[in-house]
Amino acid sequence: MAMEHAQPRHRKDDEQFAWPWKGVLVNVPTEWKNGRRVGEQGNHLRDQLSQFCARKVIPLWDKRNGHTRSAIVEFTKDWIGFKNAMDFEYHFEAQGCGKKHGKGQQYHGPEMFGWIARADDYRSYTPIGYWLRNYTDLKTIADLKNEEERKTGKLEESLDKRVEAMDRDVQELEHEINRTTQLIGKADEDLKKLLQSQTEEIHQIQLQELAALEKEENAMMEQVRATEILLKLEEEHQRETKFTLNKDLELRKLMLDKQALEIELKQLEGELEVMEIMPGEEISKKKRINELRETLKEKYESKEDMESLQKILIAKQTAHTNELRPARKKLIDGFLDLTKGRGNIGI
Repeated sequence: MAMEHAQPRHRKDDEQFAWPWKGVLVNVPTEWKNGRRVGEQGNHLRDQLSQFCARKVIPLWDKRNGHTRSAIVEFTKDWIGFKNAMDFEYHFEAQGCGKKHGKGQQYHGPEMFGWIARADDYRSYTPIGYWLRNYTDLKTIADLKNEEERKTGKLEESLDKRVEAMDRDVQELEHEINRTTQLIGKADEDLKKLLQSQTEEIHQIQLQELAALEKEENAMMEQVRATEILLKLEEEHQRETKFTLNKDLELRKLMLDKQALEIELKQLEGELEVMEIMPGEEISKKKRINELRETLKEKYESKEDMESLQKILIAKQTAHTNELRPARKKLIDGFLDLTKGRGNIGI
């Protein structure tokens, strides 16, 4: 039951009503037809009571005589429905057709009489009483207030648990991000050390080759050419290695930024979900919800931009690798052809 806090006026909390809220109509216009009493359909009666927002009007029938000249009017289950039901009763009272006016009369006139169903209607041995006992309960305003408070308490408890679970998830994600950051830092350091070691090793090889070339006067020109090709291969290797390393680092950083953004999105979505179901002042609540929705929209756009950038980086890295691979192979093949048959020159 969704109860709104707009309770109607001048009713005692211990007064018993048929719940869900029901109205009673008596002296409904009918006529005799083929030995049975017939009357207007419920939809037509509901249209006549449209100002009270009635959900349905149910004519009551007797198996032997037909229409009982009485009907049940259904209202919504919330406090607005109760207010509509009371307005329905006040309307008939103001017309001199309320419950106190028609009590004990035989309703010979054309006017219908109406009121909200209470305990005496519920316990009566009339078609109205039989119907109410089958489809409603007796509840006081105090009963409904207590029930609403219990449900509100359960909702708040459920929301607290959900918020705690979300906090745990955020902490786990933060821990995972920190661990990933440490691993990336260590990998970066290892790559730098490896690159430095390779550079020093290649430098030593170059020095050794130059020393050997100086001793070989007969193959001086070929050795110089071989050294130039080797330097080009090394330069290309360093450039490719540095480019790959930089792109890998950029992709890893982009993935971390994306994970952080997804965490922020989850937090905003959780906050928005909590704001939508928590009670509060409507104006400030709607303003806060709109702000959260606008922030979410911006975050989703940032996420899409990051994903697009990630695809572009991956495509560029793949294209660069594909461009360098055949050029490097040609240089290596050319160097092998140059040194073929000369055992004192090699990589």
